[in-house]
Amino acid sequence: MISLIPFLQLAAVGVASHVIERKIERAGHGGRVVLVRMATYVICAGIALYQWRIALRMLGIVFGVHVSW
Repeated sequence: MISLIPFLQLAAVGVASHVIERKIERAGHGGRVVLVRMATYVICAGIALYQWRIALRMLGIVFGVHVSW
């Protein structure tokens, strides 16, 4: 079964960062938009790594490998 939670998390991060970027840019601080984008990439990478960890753990369980983490 495929969970939609990671996709919803990524969508929420994307929408929130887009809104924040537009507000910062309209306030005249265009250079700070890069910082928001970098933070967005880090958060998305964290979500992706967490999901990969779960997927690899489930794969290990399917093949009978003891996964302690």
